Amino acid sequence: IIAKAAVLSDFQVQSLFFPSSDRVWGAVKIDKSRILSKDVGMSDIAVVLETRLNIKHLSQGFKDNSIVIFNSPEKLSFPWLKKRRIKVYALDATAISTGILKKHLPSVPAAGAVAKYFNKITLKSMKSAAEHVSKEAVPVVEEGYKAVR
Repeated sequence: IIAKAAVLSDFQVQSLFFPSSDRVWGAVKIDKSRILSKDVGMSDIAVVLETRLNIKHLSQGFKDNSIVIFNSPEKLSFPWLKKRRIKVYALDATAISTGILKKHLPSVPAAGAVAKYFNKITLKSMKSAAEHVSKEAVPVVEEGYKAVR
């Protein structure tokens, strides 16, 4: 949804997925000009859908003053994030997706949360991208936008 919304917002997009033995993580690179490198680079924003995993390795990829949105009912605090002045937000994406869609798809409400704090992609673009996936996804994106804190 995030990649599609970026395309709808006139960005060049590259979606990258990195499976490993204990986790799968992905990245969406966006830029107004053509993206040539497959290097992920430094992140402006990150969404962590599985908070039980060791995520300290992610800190190397954040710019100072980046944003991290955790799939969690309460705001999480990590000293290594505070040290880098990384803004932390919480969104119970699992509860939202299972409550509305009756499916475990935390990435759908997370797209709404990204729209709230990442000013390059609007909520309107996220909702339009979600509609390409399923009309049922649109209110889930909206709820993610409203519920992130």
